[in-house]
Amino acid sequence: MDLYTLFEFKTFWGEEDKQTLWELPRLSAEESALYDDLRENRIRKNLRLEQERISFGWVESVLHQKITSS
Repeated sequence: MDLYTLFEFKTFWGEEDKQTLWELPRLSAEESALYDDLRENRIRKNLRLEQERISFGWVESVLHQKITSS
């Protein structure tokens, strides 16, 4: 997930009851930075956005942009 997507779906933000703090070594640098922001509660305390709430059209659009810009 990227920061832009997170904020585009702000209306769907929830709160994580028990925050996960695992290391995720396979994330990109951008994803890792956002994950650190979430773990450190820099955006909001225990912020959660369930990825199921992100529309499939949004996912298709972002993937298309990434593929065509490579």
